[in-house]
Amino acid sequence: MPSMNLIKIECAGSGKTWSICQTALSIVSSDIKKRVAVISYTNQGVQAVQTEIKKQNNGIMHSRITVESLYSFLLRELIKPYQTYIFGINEVKSLDFSRMYGFINKHRIGQKARYMTVGHNITANEAAELVVQLNNRSNGQVIKRIERIYDTIFFDEVQDLSGYDLEIIRRIAASSINLVCVGDPKQATFKTNSGQKNKNISGAKMELFFKNLEKSHSAQLTYNNISRRFNVDICRFANDVYPSSNEMSTFMTSITPHDGVFLILKSDIPDYYDQYSPQVLRYDKKTDTLGLSSMNFGECKGLTFDRILIFPNKPFLEYIQKGKALGSPEKYYIAATRSRYSIAIVVDKFPSKSKFQLEDTIIPVGTGNIIGKKILFS
Repeated sequence: MPSMNLIKIECAGSGKTWSICQTALSIVSSDIKKRVAVISYTNQGVQAVQTEIKKQNNGIMHSRITVESLYSFLLRELIKPYQTYIFGINEVKSLDFSRMYGFINKHRIGQKARYMTVGHNITANEAAELVVQLNNRSNGQVIKRIERIYDTIFFDEVQDLSGYDLEIIRRIAASSINLVCVGDPKQATFKTNSGQKNKNISGAKMELFFKNLEKSHSAQLTYNNISRRFNVDICRFANDVYPSSNEMSTFMTSITPHDGVFLILKSDIPDYYDQYSPQVLRYDKKTDTLGLSSMNFGECKGLTFDRILIFPNKPFLEYIQKGKALGSPEKYYIAATRSRYSIAIVVDKFPSKSKFQLEDTIIPVGTGNIIGKKILFS
């Protein structure tokens, strides 16, 4: 019999958050005894899920849906209840994030000092590993406990999981809980920890992990490559930024007088910004945005804007001008999939040649016009 567990690979703008919330509400509405947990890596993700649940549920959270961050879930539900298998009674206080990256933990696996600071906080980098240790030492009681609490657990942004997080996924998949993992490997910009366990299974390589779960009949793997966020030109641009066999399509058909992907001269930015009020994006803080309020590419994951204005870094300019492939395209892909209607990319001067076909276009601003270059897609 096919597994009831689902791994859903869904492209940018496909409605991942809406779908998670709609399904969660449907589950708890079908049976007054059912309880659901929705776990997201970031606090921003948690807020997005809570907002959407309220939107679909007459403005209130449902009492039988728990929404929390990954680390809160690990600490509250999986570590503290069975902490005495390694620590003292109520010895665990909170989490310590000060040693996430660049720190070498020389203590042996299973040793108390490996997981706890002198302040009685659990080192966040080893939190998932600790869960596995506690589950092993308690003869599976950690997972059995959450089996008694939750009927279904959703993991949002599952592409960001790594290390021992995946061992927890394996154990939940083997339990009586219905597991639903949702994410997009193309948007893998974070790693939940820097551990060596499963170090080659993270980000874009997560799909192989999911396929192995399917082969072992632990889950069903599904794909949704249809976006409803952006127009066709933006869709084609995003597919080019991150080329893969799983290309997106879109059914968004709304139009405005200014749609598509454009190159805009830096000297015209004040007029363009005043007219269209785009969200300004940059790769990181090293990029000058002419004093305009901006967000880094990685920070805007999960957000949608009508229009964006990108101040490109050198790799992105070389991609536009010379067709040089982006070595790590995830953050660029995230930026390219934020806008509904238009993307404007800032250049000092228009390139004499580009990997794209460019067409002169008149862009209305204020009481006049500016000249831009529109990227054409065949």
